[in-house]
Amino acid sequence: MPALACRPLADLAPGLLGRDAAEREAVLLRAEALHDSLEGDATYPVDYLAFRLSGLRRDRGDAALLAGAAVGADLRKLIDTLSRGLDLPPDPPRSRVADDWAAALGVAPRTLARWRKDGLRWRWLAPRGAARRQIGFTHEAIEHHRRSFPGRLEAAAGFSQLPAADRAEALRRAGELAAGGASLSAAAAQIAAGLGRAHETVRQLLLREEAQRVGRGEAAVFPATRRPLDRGRLREIRRAGRRGEPITAAAARLGLKPAAVRRALASHRAAVALRLPLRLAPAPAGRPPAEEDAPPRHPAPLPPGLPGPLAAVLAAAPPGPAEARRLAAACRDAGLEAGRLRESFRPSAPPPQKALDAFAAAVAGAAAARRRLVAAAVPELVSVARRHLPPGAPAGPLIALLDAGLDPLLTEVARFDPAGPLPLHRVLRNRLLRVFAREDAAGRAHRRDAAERLWRRLRPLLPREGDAEPRAAEPPA
Repeated sequence: MPALACRPLADLAPGLLGRDAAEREAVLLRAEALHDSLEGDATYPVDYLAFRLSGLRRDRGDAALLAGAAVGADLRKLIDTLSRGLDLPPDPPRSRVADDWAAALGVAPRTLARWRKDGLRWRWLAPRGAARRQIGFTHEAIEHHRRSFPGRLEAAAGFSQLPAADRAEALRRAGELAAGGASLSAAAAQIAAGLGRAHETVRQLLLREEAQRVGRGEAAVFPATRRPLDRGRLREIRRAGRRGEPITAAAARLGLKPAAVRRALASHRAAVALRLPLRLAPAPAGRPPAEEDAPPRHPAPLPPGLPGPLAAVLAAAPPGPAEARRLAAACRDAGLEAGRLRESFRPSAPPPQKALDAFAAAVAGAAAARRRLVAAAVPELVSVARRHLPPGAPAGPLIALLDAGLDPLLTEVARFDPAGPLPLHRVLRNRLLRVFAREDAAGRAHRRDAAERLWRRLRPLLPREGDAEPRAAEPPA
């Protein structure tokens, strides 16, 4: 069964495909005629499409309108499935297999394969004596594609590859012009004019020949031509950048110009920046409340048995609601700045070094602000977890609750709106109470390395030495 995108056509397909061979062939012809009559930017009622496919006029009670482009794509899938189950021999000139059409039109078979992606409908044909079915086209399908894309068939038929004699002549002339001091591009222009070919065709031929000569260890005909760096050199340049090796030293070691190393590093940094997921939030719509209640703290000390670094983090005093909003706003503003800078990045054209440095600084600022915001949320996690346990509970159940509440904490920190109506500690409290109501702390308290595991999870999320103080833009008055 074909995977059709339009639900009404998907519901209609089983009834069309379940008929006998003669009726399926009639449906195939109706589907091909319907396909060629559609316009991509028009819409069509479901009842009309069902009537054109089935030949039966029936009120299906569906008032939906389907786009012609989507219906055409589904019809090509339906035609493909219908023709696979039929023995349709080629019938020149009405229908031919793809190779015969390519020879008749003077184009390559791969050209017809590309045109299928652009809407050229096909059907499966069963040539006599062939072991399997082959893709073919009808005369009506070719003519419909010709009308849909005027000039494409003529342009494809006029294309021809460079003959072997012309290739040899081009390479011979390239050697003579290179000996006279001509550049590769200038030599390609002169050779193209003499052969009556396009300049880019000859230039690509010379570039491929140069790459093959260098790969065989022979001297380049145009030694001054800049060539793309291979994967090995690109990998070495990236390693040098990660090690912090100076660009001039890396260029001298690899036998390259410093500008080439600088471009390769900039392209790599831009590619990494384009793949980096950024959490972008809209700017605040108004000023947050001026006065809010501070998050409460549990009066009793922490239970014994916690590792020193973890105990210090869990015993930290919670910041005020205004500080949490400020950190969230700083994280949001740094992310928005990184997104704004990244809009101008293109993999094919390395951005300026200043733009890359500014993007890296914005990403680092957003990460530092997020770590401080996580640290500001941890005291509320501890407070809610301790209130969920009975007085005097040991460290094991507390660690189990903290471990269970860490992922919800990170989710709420990522969602927190600094201009929202609720402060961070109230948002966390509401979420954690629901989580802890389903958590069996006693059942998880027997894990031996529970405290170490919690510290390994929590440590990368906390502020680091050298983190700059996050700053957020002033909210609107």
